[in-house]
Amino acid sequence: AVCFMGPHPLHVLPVPPSRRHWSMCESRTNAEAPSLSQISDLLADGTVQVWKRSLAPKEALAGGARGAGHSVKTFEQHVEPEEIFVVGTSHISRKSAEDVDRVIRAVRPDNVVVELCRSRAGIMYADGGDVEKSNALSIWGNDPIKALSRSISLGGPVALLLRVLLARNPVLQQTLKETGIDFRAARKAAEDVGATIVLGDRPIEITIERAFRSLSKQELFQLVSLLGSGVGKLDPESSEALSDSALKDKDILEGLEKSLAESYPSLLEPLIVERDIFLSLTAKSSMAVNGCKRVVAVVGKGHAKGVMRCLSENHNGKFKTLTWTPTRAALKDKVFGVVPRVIVNRLVVDTIVFVLLFYTLKLVFPSINMF
Repeated sequence: AVCFMGPHPLHVLPVPPSRRHWSMCESRTNAEAPSLSQISDLLADGTVQVWKRSLAPKEALAGGARGAGHSVKTFEQHVEPEEIFVVGTSHISRKSAEDVDRVIRAVRPDNVVVELCRSRAGIMYADGGDVEKSNALSIWGNDPIKALSRSISLGGPVALLLRVLLARNPVLQQTLKETGIDFRAARKAAEDVGATIVLGDRPIEITIERAFRSLSKQELFQLVSLLGSGVGKLDPESSEALSDSALKDKDILEGLEKSLAESYPSLLEPLIVERDIFLSLTAKSSMAVNGCKRVVAVVGKGHAKGVMRCLSENHNGKFKTLTWTPTRAALKDKVFGVVPRVIVNRLVVDTIVFVLLFYTLKLVFPSINMF
């Protein structure tokens, strides 16, 4: 089963009643114990970090996150997982894929939370020739029209344009040609041990819109120009080497974040900090993990430290805030509870423009019969 976490209540395919999901967690974890000796090296070097409910501060155990599958009536009954294993990975490293596979088979969790959203879930299923074409920023799905419609409704046309520019940038295409190898390993291992995959990241459309709205007009123009130009190309053999070195040296990742903050400091909040909070809420406070004993969270190395910190903090009231954008707010605002106000406003503007043009032409060319 796959759980879709996002700005809407939890969607599960197939959709089981929440009590059925609870009992499934209990029956599996009671029957199978983890074998942590198999991943002792990953625990020792920090690749895997463990959050434990029994050791968490009281304020971190604040119930379910409203908007993450929980309602006002259910969030108080939420029970956080007993243990959350956070695996820091590189999304293009075969070593990370092996680590993820080992952790899931050793821990045998109820749920595996991956740093993906519904729009990017396709990279978990890319196989054979599709791997070379896979890209975390591409438009995935059997119905591209529906996928485009969803992207626009969540992030608006500007966010969609930025996403297309990112996906087509030759530098990123080379770097991310095998993006998601760790997620594919997570999906296969989860299927083998009977765990549920939870798509735990914020929709990319919302992240992009919140990111570009945080930029000044000058910064946005510079960023779009840079992405559109696609200046510079990576050595074809450098992608895996860069990935492996990043795994060994945390300073490389911290340096990348520092560089990003120096060039576009306002991007750090929507791209890193907010998503750390979102991922931690999915792994700890969503309906998908309610009552479970063990959860494995597969996140990028650059997010692992932030997610661990956020797990021990109370961010429950932030889930809906983190998914708010002007585009979504406008679409939710409806006239007579049916027609989105943004459409009504557009019709009003178009009508006014038409009337003005009509009477202007009548004044300028009074002899012309308009109908």
